[in-house]
Amino acid sequence: MRCNRFSPVHHRRQRGFTLLEVLIALALFGLMLSLIFGTLQMASRTWESGEARAEVLAGRMVFERFLRRVLGNARLWPGSAEAEPSGLTGESRELRFNAYLTHTASVAGLQRFTLYLANNDDHGRDLKVQVAPVGEEVPQGEEDLRDLVLLENVKRVRFTYWLETVARGGEWVDRWNEQELPKAVRIEVAREGEAWPPVIVPLTIRGDGPGGGKQLRHGVFGRRLF
Repeated sequence: MRCNRFSPVHHRRQRGFTLLEVLIALALFGLMLSLIFGTLQMASRTWESGEARAEVLAGRMVFERFLRRVLGNARLWPGSAEAEPSGLTGESRELRFNAYLTHTASVAGLQRFTLYLANNDDHGRDLKVQVAPVGEEVPQGEEDLRDLVLLENVKRVRFTYWLETVARGGEWVDRWNEQELPKAVRIEVAREGEAWPPVIVPLTIRGDGPGGGKQLRHGVFGRRLF
């Protein structure tokens, strides 16, 4: 039996969605979009946080590598007719020492390094290193090239020096102006929102030339330094 197109049964089969059904569908669709957007936001924050941590770790690795390769090979300089002898001198906020830049062909000879805090353009401070030939002035036109930023946005830095004493065996002191080198230097750095463990750099027993020397890795007086 065929149904008349104007019959009540045929009319019910052709009807559309009610307003309530449309509103429910839109609400579910909006909920799905908010969940997807929240998930994407969380993933983006996680990615940015991971990139920031990786950048911090890379900066710290470069900083420690510099200290161990350069400061770890500090040298005494006997002086010349024009300049006094020099070695390692430092206070709690500044450090000066002589070393070779063995991996840089453009800077030859023994260099005088100065680590210090300097104000930056963002009203903060950076840990910088100044490099100059030992016993000489910085070559004209190379001032900016020889004054480099090691770490940005440093809140505080502290240098201490291992002094061997007969009575106590050894202790960390805030100032070094001795004729000989300390057995080790400890560097404590605090950056904005970051807490770094101290970096302890054992110094070498000096040999002749930039490659000589044996690293004091076993500590001081039998005590491990790191």
